[in-house]
Amino acid sequence: MTATVQPVRRTALYRKHLSLGAAMTDFHGWQVAAQFSAPEDEARLAREAAGLADVGWMGKLEVQGLWAEAPAIGFGSRSLWPLARGRWLATYRPEERDAATDEIQALASRNPCARLTDVTSVFAAFQLSGPRSREVLRRVTSLDLSDSSLPEGACAQAGLAHVHTIFLRRDAGGFPCFWLLAAREFGEFTWDTLMHAGRKFGIVPIGLAALRKMEPSTRE
Repeated sequence: MTATVQPVRRTALYRKHLSLGAAMTDFHGWQVAAQFSAPEDEARLAREAAGLADVGWMGKLEVQGLWAEAPAIGFGSRSLWPLARGRWLATYRPEERDAATDEIQALASRNPCARLTDVTSVFAAFQLSGPRSREVLRRVTSLDLSDSSLPEGACAQAGLAHVHTIFLRRDAGGFPCFWLLAAREFGEFTWDTLMHAGRKFGIVPIGLAALRKMEPSTRE
């Protein structure tokens, strides 16, 4: 009997993180950075200043033609974000793909013109978190990042070092947390830009192990 070989998926930052000496691990079929240094140190430094993680493994569905009102956040650990009139972005954990698709299809069923497109690999995705994360972002974007303009659960689109980026605010651990989505081909550029901008604020790269320490919901 021939063994079934499962394809390995790689984020836009796979080669970048290998070059940085990251220890890699499998996460629901994705090869991702497990750690760059001791996970305890990464998590501590991120809580004290800012941490940047690759979350390209996060599932993403674009929903077009959904005209009905829908909550920005409102179906379990999955999220639905308004991008434009009639256009939404659903985000979910890799193991929740089937449940997320079923729930979005049920939501879209009220409009026969609605259609879903899996855009998981279209975007490079980053999580920038920590008390100094806003200071890092203010060096590379003109977007108003204040709580009044971009509160928890809000979504916005703007340039980040002249790269069109989707900003999703999803706080974690009591600190501001931003998910940043840019076109996959700009993945390494965006990573380097954020690390350079955050150098004076003590930014550190963080791997999956540190994310789990900061967010227990990031399960195996």
